[in-house]
Amino acid sequence: MKDLKELGAIEHQSNFSSWETALKAELKLETVDSKLLKYSNELGQFPILSLETKTSFALPSFTSWKKASQTYIKIKKDQIQKQLQDDFEGGVRVFFFYGPNLDQETWNLVQKTFESFNKDEEIEIFILDSKLKYSSSKLKVFDSQNFLMDSEVIQKGGHNIHELGVLLCQLIESESSIPDTIGVHVDSNFFRNIAKVRALRTLVLKVLEEFKVSKNISIVALNSYCDWTLYERYSNILRNTMQVSSSLISGAEYVQSSGYQTVFYHETNGPGDEHDDNSYRIARNSAHVLALESMLGITEDASHGSFHLESLTQAYIEGAWNFMQKMLPLSIPEREQLISKELVKVQSERLNFIKKRKKVISGINDFPDAKERLNLTLKNGPWKRVPRIFEELRLKVESLSHLRAVKILVSGDHSALNARLSFIRNYFELLGLVVIETQDFKDFTPQDVIVLCAKDEDYLKLVQNINPSSAFKSYIAGKVDYPGFSALYSGQDVYEELDKLVQKLLESP
Repeated sequence: MKDLKELGAIEHQSNFSSWETALKAELKLETVDSKLLKYSNELGQFPILSLETKTSFALPSFTSWKKASQTYIKIKKDQIQKQLQDDFEGGVRVFFFYGPNLDQETWNLVQKTFESFNKDEEIEIFILDSKLKYSSSKLKVFDSQNFLMDSEVIQKGGHNIHELGVLLCQLIESESSIPDTIGVHVDSNFFRNIAKVRALRTLVLKVLEEFKVSKNISIVALNSYCDWTLYERYSNILRNTMQVSSSLISGAEYVQSSGYQTVFYHETNGPGDEHDDNSYRIARNSAHVLALESMLGITEDASHGSFHLESLTQAYIEGAWNFMQKMLPLSIPEREQLISKELVKVQSERLNFIKKRKKVISGINDFPDAKERLNLTLKNGPWKRVPRIFEELRLKVESLSHLRAVKILVSGDHSALNARLSFIRNYFELLGLVVIETQDFKDFTPQDVIVLCAKDEDYLKLVQNINPSSAFKSYIAGKVDYPGFSALYSGQDVYEELDKLVQKLLESP
């Protein structure tokens, strides 16, 4: 082994050609092109490794101290005072309220509670998705009068360029009453979040320059719940962490932090009370740890100089500017028509990705916890969440009085079939069904869902001993075609196949 001093003297090469050679050798590739490009419905193909950038500029941030935040969706009048007190004493100074659930009586109670606190001048309040005015003589409140945001585009399934373009249009048309703050939504795409906020900052500065106005407009990074889930709800903690951390790094002045129960508050009538306190506490702690302990927001424009993030930022700027120029000359109805057409296209593509598992949402279309049960009914919420289609299927199965077993008939070397077995088990556990392995032809009944699992070349002999119509539903693992059996294979529309099974389960006695 080399001496430590010698190790420090080695010149480590990090140029592209060395990296390319190492990657080819490691992954046994002829070319690395496929590893350098990623696809998104907003940017098309874009590089994940940028060797140059069109522009490189440092962006200002108007505060180096990012306050911890908390979000209130479900508001209970008998608990709100205690919740506000606990959060304030825990260090929260930025409070987000969901406007549609905030009536005048509750607002009066919130004001009274905040005004009773010492240092109430540090408190800042944001009212989301409400056209009503919530003024206060003592508190700093951001509502529709001084807070520009557009939740509708993202809620209905739009992508980042759509939202940036719409915000840009609204900012340009607000020349006579320029807002103090602008809200933009961030999701679970870490690097794209950073680039999106930086792009908005650049676009805002450009508009102000054109207006010849000197004003500091703060950016508020808001949670997008488009990929948050009901099942595997604790995964929402990771999604929130990703959103908060990327927002802090991007330089946003205010960063929303939401509890993992938020989707339940929007879309279910279930009580969920046993999770409420934990949900609020973890949201508050996430904001504290990332902002005040990790100090992610301290460095001004931390991503400046990264070719990848500079290139992504420029792509968003150009895309948003072009989309704004399309919309600006149009009337309001024409804009709505254009946006609706765009949203339908984007949502269809997103659903296709999740149905075919080109995009994995843990616990929903892959890696499920088959034992989890929610036993609740859904209501329409404001967010067009792509995971919901799988959640609805699973809830339908939960409503059945009797759950049929899925039996995998294994024929051949178990170790050689291990990957295929895992695939099948995962497939049906997405519905919360019990999956059993067997090697005995006599172990299944006409009430069972059966799956044949063997090597492709062994199926011809195997299917001769099984009548597929003697089972409730018969499947075969692999991209093979045998009469009476539905094939299960990677890349197929998983949702479509499971939906057929669920419909048959609901129709059966």
